[in-house]
Amino acid sequence: MKIKSLENKKKIVFDILLIFFNKEDLEFVEDNYDIKIDSKIYYGNREISYKDNKDLKIKLYNLFSKQENYKSSWGILTGSKPMKLFSKIGNEIKSEYLVSDSKYELLKVIAKNQEKYSFDPKNMNLYINIPFCPTRCDYCSYPTIIYNKHDYRDCYLKLILKELESLKVDKFHTIYIGGGTPSSLSTKQLEILLDNLNRFKAEEFTVEAGREDTLDFKKIDLFEKYHVNRISLNPQSFNQKLLRKLNRNQDEKKLIELIEYANEKFIVNMDFIVGLPEDDFTFSKNLKIIEKLLPKNITFHTLSRKSGSKFYESHKRFLEERENVEKTWENIFKFTEKFGYNPYYLYRQKDILANLENIGFERDKSACIYNIVVNEEIENIIGIGMNANSKFKSGEKLRLDRNIRDYKNNLNKKIEIRNKIINKL
Repeated sequence: MKIKSLENKKKIVFDILLIFFNKEDLEFVEDNYDIKIDSKIYYGNREISYKDNKDLKIKLYNLFSKQENYKSSWGILTGSKPMKLFSKIGNEIKSEYLVSDSKYELLKVIAKNQEKYSFDPKNMNLYINIPFCPTRCDYCSYPTIIYNKHDYRDCYLKLILKELESLKVDKFHTIYIGGGTPSSLSTKQLEILLDNLNRFKAEEFTVEAGREDTLDFKKIDLFEKYHVNRISLNPQSFNQKLLRKLNRNQDEKKLIELIEYANEKFIVNMDFIVGLPEDDFTFSKNLKIIEKLLPKNITFHTLSRKSGSKFYESHKRFLEERENVEKTWENIFKFTEKFGYNPYYLYRQKDILANLENIGFERDKSACIYNIVVNEEIENIIGIGMNANSKFKSGEKLRLDRNIRDYKNNLNKKIEIRNKIINKL
């Protein structure tokens, strides 16, 4: 579809049309357009008036919902954090944003589950980014360093320790080591990092150990030794043939053994991607294995096409999977209800399949506090490491550089800026 639009309306128009069309089918032009947006919407022989930006979204949504015979369960809501909006306007989210009854009820349940936990806007939380992976999965768009090709791990660890030493905070609500794949560090490197973190007090301490090909029982024992109480082991899928096509190696038998071992020591989270091409869209194999393992936490991510990923370039016809992925989610909700899992956080991404969402589920009041904090933005977060983001309740933010060269060169300046922000809190 060719679109002519006022410059300040382009993002609004694009976000709504992306609900109904593949990104590659949308093009902004000056001439020979199919739809024009200025003070009115001009489409075919129709002229449609609108009052403001929200009304423009509604009018565009209603126009193409009727034409394409499709209604999104999230209505015109395209933002990544609907829980924040729900906390402000509650039931009005249905009338103002055309959110379906089912999604409204889901938000209500999540809000109720989050009320079980205590938060304080003065609390500090620590995020540490370890950007290394053994290979780059085709669906990944993060600034990942493939350490088998360029082994900067020792150099990077020294920079992380420098940041930790600079922190004038000794107590955190949560500590979260993410990535990348933190377990890509060697056992010795992990011990150095964990030993340096030992001086901080934290109620919750999470490490992502997402890939089986970076993990062994010795590393799991090391996490236990240094008082980690949560670990994330992320199959994404148990379809090994599919994962190999996506450049992700996984030994299913070994991974299950690691999860069973970790289940005895930590609260374990398992991540899955819903909607991977050629996967079993009933999700039956994944759910059967989850039923045997029953980790305390599971996070289901609906597949999104992220700019910069190989998957983005190779899968142009994205909407064709919509019906399949919606059916998969029906099976997931039935499964989680049957086995006592409660949804406790939710977020969305751009160009996400069927305009859906990502949801974290927990059993036995075992929610990851950090996940709630980062998505609802209700406490301070200090981010250290390449590309890490600090967000403070004062409204101030600081993002560290996205590549290792600039991160290293600019680190002293960024540490100084961050410490000034912290000192003012």
